[in-house]
Amino acid sequence: MRFTILVVLILASVAPAQDTSNIDDIVVTASRTEQKLDDSPVATELVSRKDLANSGAEDVAEYLQKHPGIHIVPSTFGTRVQMQGLDSKYIIVLVDGEKIIGRKYGIMDLSRFTTDNVERIEIVKGNMSALYGSEAIGGVINIITRKAKGRKISLHARGAEGSQADGAVSASDIGANWNARVSADWHSAEAFDLDSTDEWTSGNSNDQYSVAGKVDFQVNDEFSITTRSEYMHKRTTGVDVSGAAILDRRNTTDTNTLGMTGHWKQAGYANTTARLSYSNYRDQFVYDQRGSNAMDEYQDTRQKLGLVGLQHDRYVMDNHYLSVGLESSFEKMESSRLNGGEGDRTRSSIYLQDEWEVGSKDLFVLLPGVRMDDDSQFGNHISPKLSFRHDPTEKITVRASYGSGFRAPDFKEMYLLFEHPGVGYRIVGNPELEPETSLSSSIGVEYQPTQNLWFSVSGYRHDVEGLIQAELEPIEDDPLYHWLGVYRNVSEAMLQGYDLSARWSPYRMMTLNAGYSYLDTEDKELNEPLEGRAKHRANGSLSVHISEWDFSLRGTWVGERPFTVEGSGYGTDMADSYILADTRISRRFNNHSLFCGVSNLLDEGDNDYLPVRPRAAFAGMDLTF
Repeated sequence: MRFTILVVLILASVAPAQDTSNIDDIVVTASRTEQKLDDSPVATELVSRKDLANSGAEDVAEYLQKHPGIHIVPSTFGTRVQMQGLDSKYIIVLVDGEKIIGRKYGIMDLSRFTTDNVERIEIVKGNMSALYGSEAIGGVINIITRKAKGRKISLHARGAEGSQADGAVSASDIGANWNARVSADWHSAEAFDLDSTDEWTSGNSNDQYSVAGKVDFQVNDEFSITTRSEYMHKRTTGVDVSGAAILDRRNTTDTNTLGMTGHWKQAGYANTTARLSYSNYRDQFVYDQRGSNAMDEYQDTRQKLGLVGLQHDRYVMDNHYLSVGLESSFEKMESSRLNGGEGDRTRSSIYLQDEWEVGSKDLFVLLPGVRMDDDSQFGNHISPKLSFRHDPTEKITVRASYGSGFRAPDFKEMYLLFEHPGVGYRIVGNPELEPETSLSSSIGVEYQPTQNLWFSVSGYRHDVEGLIQAELEPIEDDPLYHWLGVYRNVSEAMLQGYDLSARWSPYRMMTLNAGYSYLDTEDKELNEPLEGRAKHRANGSLSVHISEWDFSLRGTWVGERPFTVEGSGYGTDMADSYILADTRISRRFNNHSLFCGVSNLLDEGDNDYLPVRPRAAFAGMDLTF
């Protein structure tokens, strides 16, 4: 059964990373300017609204789990994403082009972003520090929220085994020079346990709701304003075990976001964009030891982020499109886990890029860019990059890039003070840390012999210096603490690999796609591969549309991954390969639809390395009025 599904998934796909239906779709992430997807000088992968709806995924992490070249790893602190082998802390996540907050131990939990309010997702893999600064060594995921496209009310409901329930409602309207959309969604699921021999739960329960609104106002032919606001509340619970102690865990997060964008377009040659946003994030973490209060904990973490930016784009000498941008941010964190209780930083940045068309249009495009960040804690850092695109024929596109990047240490790496007497260790931050730096290169070729057939191959390499890790040292003559962990710039790493993709639509009603990724990594300090990275990964899915019926099968196969035994640094364990697959069938009735399906078809999962929900049947409906 596993082999049969693996073969189907490798040979088939639904809606590839680049939208199969419309190459005129506009993307903005790769160059921070509006461009047609097919014209972008930097490879951009687009997940359309149709892709999200057909997949049946309820959140962004659930969709990306089966996306080419992306690895989603469940954990206690949320779903961790990897691209080109680089972990969450090297990947910047944006919402409508604005940086968001709420990382926990370097993890930005993508499951908190529900698909009902997402119009599309733009993904750029590889070093993007020249445009986005710190945290963008591994790439960018830009979540674009939905806006009104008419006067309508939409309802969504889904139920699944494991006491899972999801719902959403939205209303939109348009006027002569404005449009507005408001939405609310809620999601709940009970905790699950893949090992009934102990009290430890494999996965958290989840109760989440959010409310969002977006208004676009066209002041005149040249000037428009977009405002966005969102509030999200999420509560998770689970059970941990430390020795003989059983700990009930509760984690509650609240996020408020406000944003405003002004866009001034001078027909034909210039654009100016101004951005302003503010985010407020609170995380409350509770440990409640059963039958005792010796290991009880309460942690209250608050984070604020304010951003302001200005970008101007204009044509110069017909074949140069210059972009210059200014950004400034202020970030503050308050937490009982920080030494001193709080930390703050400011950062001012300027970036410049030139899209230079050499020869006839789209034949050869050079894209040099550079960004300088002035950090209140780390001073100046310059990130240059050079990209190019060459179209030797109408059917072949070649893209390549080379550049440097960096990641500044976060507050917890610098100021953390965490004591856990139950397991006998203390971790402290290090204010003397230096930023991690990288040199990255990539090259890729796309070939589309016919409208219904498309191939792609790309390779990359990252050399990262100054990796920040917590080094463990023994503590003597202390009855409570036996180990001390100190964050240091201790090692270097190399990550290289290649991705293969193919798309085929043999019939109008059917779309197939296959993807394969190879990854080679090395911790140069230990001469060992990096933890949790599989050398081999394949994905695929199948989409069929017949009359009013839609069918899809999506999945991914992930090979063996190395892990340090119990985090000790003494020996390596290999986690087994696995296949995660989902299937969904729906029936449309004008503007309404009914659907059902099964998630985790093969009932994969284990307590140690793959804490995913067991196989579950689901059913639901979508109504539009």
